[in-house]
Amino acid sequence: MATPWSSHSAPGAPPHAPPHVDRSFWVGFAFTKYYYNVLGQSPDQVYRFYHDVSVIGRPTAAVGGAGMDFVSTLKGINAKIVKTTDMAAAEITAVDSHESGDGGIAVHVRGHITGRRGGSRRGFLQSFILAPQAPCGFFVRQDVLRYVAHDDDACTGHEQDGARQQEENGCIYCLHLKDCTMASTSQAAAAA
Repeated sequence: MATPWSSHSAPGAPPHAPPHVDRSFWVGFAFTKYYYNVLGQSPDQVYRFYHDVSVIGRPTAAVGGAGMDFVSTLKGINAKIVKTTDMAAAEITAVDSHESGDGGIAVHVRGHITGRRGGSRRGFLQSFILAPQAPCGFFVRQDVLRYVAHDDDACTGHEQDGARQQEENGCIYCLHLKDCTMASTSQAAAAA
């Protein structure tokens, strides 16, 4: 059984959303920050975001990563994540989230991952479907990751030794496995 997760259990999560800001924004915000921190610091613990009914998809090594390999069960998910994670830093350039029906939330993440081995930098898109779980919180029901080229991305000015918030050129935040903040410029303006 996965560990219960809610937006209130994530470190640095806002205690509650203002009434005029969509709940999915706050859940997406807290989930993304928490997920990528755990992924970078303890990939062997990421399986706790999932249940046995969860399904994840990761690019296959064959055919230049054009195919997709799907796995389920906590054991299979843990093995796939531990085997395929080589992350020293994640730069999150966009997070979009919305209600997905049945109380769930879809979270779409765009960014770059810098690897530990060789320091390679790869663009990625990752989509999550968060399903509600009793008594509160969410678990990851579906998760699909795809590596992509981001030629139009201007979020490459991060500092080597830490994290720096990026608000110019549409960037949301850069996460370098240290405490940092995330703020969507449009959502921050709406909350003000």
